Amino acid sequence: MNKSRPGVVELNARIHDRVIELLRVEARGPLLDVGAGAGDLAARLRDEKFDVKAVDLFTKDFLPTDIEILSANLNVGIPYRDGEFTAVVAYLQTLGRAKDWRPDKDYER
Repeated sequence: MNKSRPGVVELNARIHDRVIELLRVEARGPLLDVGAGAGDLAARLRDEKFDVKAVDLFTKDFLPTDIEILSANLNVGIPYRDGEFTAVVAYLQTLGRAKDWRPDKDYER
């Protein structure tokens, strides 16, 4: 979790809460977290009894040791077969690299 930016941490927690809420009614099964980052959402989904695997371009910051994380460049593809997952979560913060982008403000709109 990005503790150096409390607004982003709070925003991520709220988004994760919403993802969990949306998935709560879904049958449990294999789920892929795309752009998993540090693994906060993947860990929460695991706690919700999904069979979670994760991909991210950079895997060194991924914290859960009991969830498989593989490196994947989404411009090239992911290292799994079509149909391997019953659900895919892709919460990507690629806009966060844009200059002066404020996710804590922009998502409020």
